Amino acid sequence: MFGLWFEEIDTCSFLVSRYQKKGLKDLHKMLHKCNEELKKYSHVNKKALDQYVNFTEQREELHKRQAELDSGDEVCLLSD
Repeated sequence: MFGLWFEEIDTCSFLVSRYQKKGLKDLHKMLHKCNEELKKYSHVNKKALDQYVNFTEQREELHKRQAELDSGDEVCLLSD
């Protein structure tokens, strides 16, 4: 647990030292460039959300069917 925490601190300190000497204008340019690059992948998140919703609906439907089958099994067992 602490090993991961120390790795995160080490990474943060590396990033701070890496960008600390850059000017605010340069940092804004870098941020803008990163945001533009990320826009290329915005459709990926939408697709993942659509898949999640679809799979969740399918899972709910399967749970309902399983409950129906289980109740049918109980009826069959009681009638025997």
